[in-house]
Amino acid sequence: MNWHSDEIEGLVRQALAEDVGTGDATTTSIVPQGTPAKAKILAREPLVCAGLPLVENVFRALDREMRVGCLHNDGSFVEPGAELVELAGEAQAILTGERTALNFLAHLCGIATLTRRFVEQLAGTRTRIRDTRKTTPGLRALEKYAVKAGGGANHRFGLYDAILIKENHIAIAGGVKAALDRAHAYASLKMAAPRAASAYDATGLDPEMVGPGLRRSCARRWRRGRNLCCWTI
Repeated sequence: MNWHSDEIEGLVRQALAEDVGTGDATTTSIVPQGTPAKAKILAREPLVCAGLPLVENVFRALDREMRVGCLHNDGSFVEPGAELVELAGEAQAILTGERTALNFLAHLCGIATLTRRFVEQLAGTRTRIRDTRKTTPGLRALEKYAVKAGGGANHRFGLYDAILIKENHIAIAGGVKAALDRAHAYASLKMAAPRAASAYDATGLDPEMVGPGLRRSCARRWRRGRNLCCWTI
């Protein structure tokens, strides 16, 4: 992860702008500018670290001289009370940025920790935990990073980097064969080395290219209607 990319720094600026707005009224009114302070971020419960370097982005956006020390690597498991990050710099910056930093950490560490639980339950099997596109708008890169920190694997990042045929594609195309023919024709034009379909079944369906539940429902779904789409959340 490039923590200093335009995308990540833009997310941090947006998060701070959402919280700080025209200024931190409480901190500005109580804490004199230039007051030095130190702080630590501790783990309240057992967790898998994810997004610790993001803390530096948050506080350096408020105080360019802020000293930030990450005491664990992302992907590390820590016990309650463990010190995760040390800070030293302007008190105003620490107080103003604390909630934004903690919101990022709580969200990403939560994803990593839950992912690790599933990964551990599947230890010794050939099954892998993979993520989806069902991510929080704007946070996909971070959330997929957290899945990897927890020991999971990333699936496609968006609509542009893989073909994944679902029920609604088949419904509009008019059947499995029509959808596959069009997908293969598209891939042959766009990819130098098109992915070969596996011998999954007689239709040539690749289990990596079909959505959940498709294999058990596609035999009846496209016969019911024409150009009918349905989504569930």
